[in-house]
Amino acid sequence: MEYSSRIQQIKIYFGKRKREYLNGKGLSRTIIYTVVIGCLLALVLGEQFFKEEPTSKSGFFILATICIFYGVFNSVRLVCGEREIIKHEHRSGMHISSYILGYAAFNFFICLLHALVTWGIIAVWYYPAIIGGTETHAYMRLVGYLFTMIFITCAADAMGLFVSSFLKNTFDAMKAMPFVMILQIAFADIVLPLPSKLTWISNLTLSKWGTNAMMAIGFHKEDSNLLGCWGVLILFTLAFLALSILVLQSIDKDQR
Repeated sequence: MEYSSRIQQIKIYFGKRKREYLNGKGLSRTIIYTVVIGCLLALVLGEQFFKEEPTSKSGFFILATICIFYGVFNSVRLVCGEREIIKHEHRSGMHISSYILGYAAFNFFICLLHALVTWGIIAVWYYPAIIGGTETHAYMRLVGYLFTMIFITCAADAMGLFVSSFLKNTFDAMKAMPFVMILQIAFADIVLPLPSKLTWISNLTLSKWGTNAMMAIGFHKEDSNLLGCWGVLILFTLAFLALSILVLQSIDKDQR
């Protein structure tokens, strides 16, 4: 490892994450539980989803929260489960940035799978409502929903890596995950209104930006709103990856 460049190390950790995922039957498990959750979600969203703005806003919020769950669940146990390995390999010449980026790069494909499966179920189930009488625009909306779900899931995956960088073990990770999800639900200022003094906190939640992006697509908001929401989600992804690298730089001093 000590003679490998950063790019080579990214490839090494990409391959490592790929082997662990496939050898652990991660692909089949991901597809199965995403299909199950997607079908349950389609059942509960109701007939007015994509038709009435208030109902759709709540539905988009639930959809965004599900995407966040997928992303966080993918990554929150990764780093904390390998702290001793990371410490040893870092001392042997491993670059922390290569480790994080290698894992994040493979996780992108898992996030893409989650998004595609969920989007496919929702698109088929609600296709008549999404079309809304204008088939050309419907296709653009369908693509917009897919991109939004990908951006949300990837941002949540990066957030999970960041949270995992602080934790001692996978047991702590599973305790932290409900707390992370509660923050995304309670502070989004969508379903549960925040006091006026705390509304700024909603800008720090992925759920707010994901919901707003889908509202912009579904109810003909300004294009700049959609692009702005996508831009914020991408910035969150990059920021969480950078923070993960920064936190792990001091792992050699970790006495845990």
